Amino acid sequence: FRSRQIKDSYDRFGFTNFYIADETFNDSTEKLIKFGNASENLGFNPWFTGFIRADLIVSQPEQMEHLARMGVNGHYYGIETFNHKSGKTVGKGMDPDKLKTGLLNIKNYFNSHHQNRYRGLCSFVLGLPYETEKSIEDMFYWLISNWEGQSITFHPLEIPVDEFTDKPSKMSLD
Repeated sequence: FRSRQIKDSYDRFGFTNFYIADETFNDSTEKLIKFGNASENLGFNPWFTGFIRADLIVSQPEQMEHLARMGVNGHYYGIETFNHKSGKTVGKGMDPDKLKTGLLNIKNYFNSHHQNRYRGLCSFVLGLPYETEKSIEDMFYWLISNWEGQSITFHPLEIPVDEFTDKPSKMSLD
């Protein structure tokens, strides 16, 4: 995080929106506190967007305050699935009901603290092991009923079979 560079972009060109190039920006609450402090001294209200792990915010709700202080109002969540068993196969083990409640809490918190400047994008992978038509229908219904005004992306599961891969995944072998 280079506050001088961000300040210079604002002063010279009027830029206020920035992307954070970090695969998991909220991996450390201490990092968020540090960047939140730096952002408050910029002299303008920036709007940042980046990859955010929703399960980390849900389990560490104090992260919302620090992300909001920094102006991280654009969140890209790699949710993958709301099917618990499917999620576990790809390292997403949080209980889906807890995650859904947390997503709504995050949306409400940011909208109430930043005049509806929050934009949450949930990304899903269709076709994961153990996913069923019913679980996909349930996911769609929840999103239609609860994620209005936000963004959603769906990606089909793709497992490339590459004979040159040193360590193929368990899924690509089956």
